[in-house]
Amino acid sequence: MRSAVVSVLLLLLAATPPCGAGEASGLMEWRGLYGGPGTPTQLLARTPEEWARICAVFGLAETPSPDFRTQMAAAVGMGMRLTGGYAVEILGAEEHDGILTIRYRERSPRPNEFVTQAVTAPFHVRLLPRSDAQRVRFERVAGTDG
Repeated sequence: MRSAVVSVLLLLLAATPPCGAGEASGLMEWRGLYGGPGTPTQLLARTPEEWARICAVFGLAETPSPDFRTQMAAAVGMGMRLTGGYAVEILGAEEHDGILTIRYRERSPRPNEFVTQAVTAPFHVRLLPRSDAQRVRFERVAGTDG
């Protein structure tokens, strides 16, 4: 029985369309506690090539391409953590004086909090309204642990 389930899963994975198949409608997001990059990562995509890089780095195989005329993708990964209890969330983006600031929040476990004993790599990828600002910065919002 187990080998049959594995075979079906392998067939489904083989039939998975590559990153960028189709087109995304509306604002979408992908997040997880496992599967993000092993090191802290912050990326922005405004072109199909940049989107392909996000898909590769964050392991997004079955994702539609954003409409880059109106959308861009922001991605934040916390890197590898030795336990659960961590998470990251992209809050939004705003442009001021030609600088695009992408705000995000990280969560860390509180002291004595029960967490899973597993290696995690939290990440969040989110489509946002497009900005053509030349300068981009990612800003971690303070006071978000626990």
